[in-house]
Amino acid sequence: MTPNQVKVLEFIKKFIANNSYSPSYEEIALHMNWKARSQVHNVIRQLEKRKYITYLPNHSRSVVINE
Repeated sequence: MTPNQVKVLEFIKKFIANNSYSPSYEEIALHMNWKARSQVHNVIRQLEKRKYITYLPNHSRSVVINE
């Protein structure tokens, strides 16, 4: 995993633990200090491809951590 993928995954885990729902792309981008949501999209897709998360398309806040 790349350092950015690790940071995003850890942020998602902590966010879900604290809020009981997953962060939005905007919240992830803000945390990572990224201007483009496309960066978040790319990292989410890679994490999903590596089976660390499940992304439910067409739902808001739809990232689920695979344990």
